Amino acid sequence: MKLIKTCDIPATKNYIFCYHPHGIVPFGMFSALNSNCCGFDELYPGIKLNPKSHSVNLSFPLLREIGLYFGAQYVTKKSIINTLSKPGNSVGINIGGGAEMVYAVPNTAKLIIKNRFGFIKIALETGSDLVPIYGFGENCTYDQSLIDQNSKSFRLKRLLYKKTNFFWPSIAGRGILPNTKGLFPINTPIRIVIGKPISVEKIPNPSADQIKDLHAKYCNELEALYNKYKDEFWYDPNTSPPKLELLENPLR
Repeated sequence: MKLIKTCDIPATKNYIFCYHPHGIVPFGMFSALNSNCCGFDELYPGIKLNPKSHSVNLSFPLLREIGLYFGAQYVTKKSIINTLSKPGNSVGINIGGGAEMVYAVPNTAKLIIKNRFGFIKIALETGSDLVPIYGFGENCTYDQSLIDQNSKSFRLKRLLYKKTNFFWPSIAGRGILPNTKGLFPINTPIRIVIGKPISVEKIPNPSADQIKDLHAKYCNELEALYNKYKDEFWYDPNTSPPKLELLENPLR
């Protein structure tokens, strides 16, 4: 696990640190943003980062204790705005959320972001700069195949998602014994690249066009970040980095 700093980020502003992708379990986000395991505090001194987590992650006993230990809070609009209303505060969120587990497949780079405008609106309302982050290797900690979205299996998973707000993946990881499968994550290097902040002017009541314009700018900057570093930090030297795909949530 390694955090890559691409530029200085002044601690005088508010920021929304936007992590991609989710993976099956967002190990990179937990290490880089929810804790100081990767040296975030030393690389970005003075930034008060408040990680936000899906309510499901704070519902299961073990995940709840881990999340609360690292200071995670519910990722709700109210909690995010409350944090960003204080000078010098920043939040860390995973834009694709749990739904993005459907695309957590090795050798792919598919993100659920196409119709996700909530974080953009909050950035405008609070005047918080957006910081794109990409975790190379995040999708490779478990084996999973892309699911045919016309299959009965996918329809069942989509129904369960609508009922529980959680995607139930079919995955395989490492077992306890060598060369066996289990639920332990596969040993995979994750390189977390933190990009340059996108300046956001505060607009208390942004219009739909203003939200769409900033969303398009963010997506362009995210693609540029991925394309700039994919050859250097792609996890598997035997495969070429895939094209980054910005998609809608197929579970809705």
